[in-house]
Amino acid sequence: MGYKEFFQRPAGYCLGDAPPLARSAVAFVLVGVSTVIGLALRPGTYTTPYLFFYPAILVGLWLAGFGAGFTATVLSAIVVDHFFLPPYGRWAFTPMGALRSMYFVLSFGMICWLIERRQTQAKSEIKRQAEVLEVAEGHRQSLGSELHLAQERAQTFEAEWNALIESAPHGFLRADRAGRFLRVNSALVAMLGYASAEEMTADKTVLLLYRFSVRRDQFIAELDRVGAITGFEAEWVAKDGRPLYVRLGGRRVAPGEYETFVQDITQERRLEQQFRQAQKMEAVGRLAGGVAHDFNNLLMIIMGQAELLANRADLPEAARQRTAEILAAAERAGTLTSQLLAFSRKQILKLEPVDLNALVQHFSNVLARLLGEDIRTEIVLEPLLDFIRGDKGQIEQVLLNLAVNSRDAMPAGGQFIIETARVTLDEQYAKTHSGVKTGRYVMLAVSDTGIGMDQDTQARIFEPFFTTKEQGKGTGLGLSMIYGTVKQMQGNIWVYSEVGKGTTFKIYFPILEEQLEIAPEWNLAVVPARLQLTVVVVEDNTSLRALIGDYLEVEGCRVIAAADGEEALRQVAAFPGPIDLLLTDVVLPGKNGKQVARDLALLRPEIKVVYTSGYTPNAIVHHGVLDPGVHFLQKPFTRAELTAKLREATQAS
Repeated sequence: MGYKEFFQRPAGYCLGDAPPLARSAVAFVLVGVSTVIGLALRPGTYTTPYLFFYPAILVGLWLAGFGAGFTATVLSAIVVDHFFLPPYGRWAFTPMGALRSMYFVLSFGMICWLIERRQTQAKSEIKRQAEVLEVAEGHRQSLGSELHLAQERAQTFEAEWNALIESAPHGFLRADRAGRFLRVNSALVAMLGYASAEEMTADKTVLLLYRFSVRRDQFIAELDRVGAITGFEAEWVAKDGRPLYVRLGGRRVAPGEYETFVQDITQERRLEQQFRQAQKMEAVGRLAGGVAHDFNNLLMIIMGQAELLANRADLPEAARQRTAEILAAAERAGTLTSQLLAFSRKQILKLEPVDLNALVQHFSNVLARLLGEDIRTEIVLEPLLDFIRGDKGQIEQVLLNLAVNSRDAMPAGGQFIIETARVTLDEQYAKTHSGVKTGRYVMLAVSDTGIGMDQDTQARIFEPFFTTKEQGKGTGLGLSMIYGTVKQMQGNIWVYSEVGKGTTFKIYFPILEEQLEIAPEWNLAVVPARLQLTVVVVEDNTSLRALIGDYLEVEGCRVIAAADGEEALRQVAAFPGPIDLLLTDVVLPGKNGKQVARDLALLRPEIKVVYTSGYTPNAIVHHGVLDPGVHFLQKPFTRAELTAKLREATQAS
């Protein structure tokens, strides 16, 4: 122990554990020795011993404590006063001596008491501080344990967070304000098409992911403003250049650092686009169907009057040729309206069991002449294919239109492939293709190795009057007609194409679970040359009603014409003779054609009915399929077609 540490100890510390007698002896010796030394230096002087006496007392108190120091002081004062001060060596009581002794005792007793009090307070403070230190040490140890547990919990949480990030189905990244990657998870790496996180983050920044960098600036600005956001959508670019639509959620985790969760919504966007496209096609289809219906009425008047004019014997040859041109143009216009009706799903289909393999094999006979020598044809058919329910003529028209498009897409030759297969469309496929129902289907795929189409073209190919061909070539209705026909047969059609590689159309027809009854062929050979029937004609268009009357009169029929159902009922009730047939438009003011036929049947149960219209609502046709036993004549029609349909209806049992 050094001298500094020794003299820094509190009073009574050095001999605090010694017996009281030993401590008193030490103090007495120190005081006595100091007094003797003082007197020896200047004997007979009263003040000299006390120059050493006071320091000795202080040292004694410091070494021995209050009790021992006080005792030694009293004894030393008596000894000094008796032996060293006049009169020397005598125990004489004098007032001055008594006062001097009392002074010594009281003054040094007060000093000793003050020092002892201070010493006691110091010891109490030391004890209190020791207790405080002990409590603090306990708290320190407790805090150390809690800190250790907190560190373990933080490590566990970080490990769980890292595992959660890595196993998350959505992408995750952490980046700084400059866009440098700090961390990415495996889901984001796979989403963007990279092989590893190192490949994705090496020498790249987040800015390269955005198709439009301004969206990233907007995302960061919003994070800086509110701290955390969700539902922010942007367009990214994958490694191979394909577009990705993503929904972002992020938060600011440190100054200049951001965490972002990434959800790939590309498929969701695609389904939304498909749904909007389907809605647009439906709206356009309704418009096209309405236009075709009204146009068919006008077209039939033109065709009918031109036909009647052409049959006149006194018609000059020049007028006859012009009439023939009118008829030819009207027939072409009729073809266009038929395609519009097909697109709008308003055409009449004759559904029956169809062996798609047999139909394709039969159609393959015309492919060589249609496609030419530069295009190689390949037919791949799955054996024992299930039957479908369809209209053979319309399916052949679908194949014909697709073959023509493929031919035009391969001006330098190529390969044309038709395939059939049995497939099952599951829920996963239905989720990614709007409007598809799960189940078993027969697939008809038509492919070519032509010029292909880009994404923008594929999005519009089924729109009516949209065409990629030059002006004057193509009407833009071929694929529209295909789309409407397939949908009307409860099927689905999808296109897959790449520029410069070719195009594939895949058509899915539901498998026929039950066989349909096939209508018998009518024997027209026994029908007389002239009809000679009594026919009720119900048509609200005055010109068309007159034209149909002219047709029937040429065939020797008696005509009862009416503009609506009420007028027809009055005339039939007043007519005395038999009535063979009712020819009525489906769409009429007031009662529709089906209601008129039902009311007339109450008056004339034997009457046969033929319906006619530019298109037919569900009053007669269920989803474009004729109800059993219903005779229907599509507008516009010629006199020969009208005559054949009336003969068919009158022969039906």
